[in-house]
Amino acid sequence: MVSGRPQMTAFRRRLRYQQAMWREAKGHPIGSQPIVPKADKPSRPLGSRLPLDYARTTGADFLTGAAHAAVEARPAREESHQRLDAQRLWADLLSSTPMCCNLFGELAADLALADRAVHAWWPGSPGKVVDVRFEHSPGRLDPAYLGNLSAFDVAFVLDQGDDTVGIVGIATGYHERATSETAKPSRLARYQEVASASGVFVADVTAAVNSTPLSQVWLDHLLVLSMLQHDDGAWGATGVADRYSDADTTCPGWSFARASC
Repeated sequence: MVSGRPQMTAFRRRLRYQQAMWREAKGHPIGSQPIVPKADKPSRPLGSRLPLDYARTTGADFLTGAAHAAVEARPAREESHQRLDAQRLWADLLSSTPMCCNLFGELAADLALADRAVHAWWPGSPGKVVDVRFEHSPGRLDPAYLGNLSAFDVAFVLDQGDDTVGIVGIATGYHERATSETAKPSRLARYQEVASASGVFVADVTAAVNSTPLSQVWLDHLLVLSMLQHDDGAWGATGVADRYSDADTTCPGWSFARASC
């Protein structure tokens, strides 16, 4: 249920049903809530999940070998302060993280294909794709960026041939819904600083998006803008694409920011 949003409630129910029917059609066993039941606490079957041990052994949550390989490779690229929910990654058929790996795993396995895809989707993207990173942030909790835990679900890194790199950061959503987030006062000043220095927002953008369902989308854009503003000068161009599947929420699509220097 989503209070006051019957259309969103119906949408989420439909996704749960569809994933449960997919699981049954594939002959996969039913999972549970919680994902790992405890003997001394109640649990219940949940059709949109897989048993964790089964999911880890079979990789059933992933549609291709490349998607499965991308997930298995991700732990070797551990990032500071990352919060990767391994249980949901492997066993939750509604999580956006495995969905993201299913969508982009083939590109991670073939950088030439990734480069063609990025330039087909966003013709203005500079450089050549040299890396695909899942659940990526340039610096979680680093005040030189945003000082928060914002990250891209997948990021395409582009070599621009001039000692700088570009990045196309993508945020995806599936069963999740856009919620109203209020920035902590201790971080709000940094957000305002990045927004003002970028020159791409109207003056009252903070009041317009803070504490609204657009707040996370705004932070995604601020993250790439903070990369352009970073003192190391490593990022020559950045962009972010947000795609959320909320039935009753419209989010911005693509924005691309190029360094002015």
